[in-house]
Amino acid sequence: DASTSRAGGQAHPPGPSSIRLGPGHLAAGPPFEKEQIAAMKSVIPAFAVADIAASIRWYNNVLGFETGLTMPDESGQLMHGSIKRGDVEIMFGRIDPNNPHDQSPLGQGMCLYTTVGEDEDVDTLYERAKQAGGKILQEPADQFWGHRDWAVADPDGYITVVSKVIAGVTEEQVREAVLAGSPAD
Repeated sequence: DASTSRAGGQAHPPGPSSIRLGPGHLAAGPPFEKEQIAAMKSVIPAFAVADIAASIRWYNNVLGFETGLTMPDESGQLMHGSIKRGDVEIMFGRIDPNNPHDQSPLGQGMCLYTTVGEDEDVDTLYERAKQAGGKILQEPADQFWGHRDWAVADPDGYITVVSKVIAGVTEEQVREAVLAGSPAD
């Protein structure tokens, strides 16, 4: 039902003070005063994977990441690993069979939408990923919001969209394209 929100597995009807409308945004919860909010500097996704070393190799070979911190356990198997490319960082941990979030299928309902720099050619990156054996989910395409992007899935099912800004598009132009039934439908 559109009049309820999901939180902690229970449906809660939104109260008048729990939803705020802003310029093009919908926010739930009480308003925060600016001085109450500490600045967030980054988001670093942490993926549960079947084989940390294999995931690191895949991201190195297919998407050009560099290996960051790795932590082996007593047996020498990795229990944690990280990779980085530019400002984008991803961490990996072992699948915990007792954690309901670590159960198959992994990667469902989550996608990394990355944007590359002006000096990078998104089509060249696509060709590299394809030649390295990446499971391509979407060929390069120009999008109505001003990006050219393509998508690939890693061995555990996590999806990365690689995008480059190719045109300046205003919020109003995006809204008009959506209302008109964009080619991305």
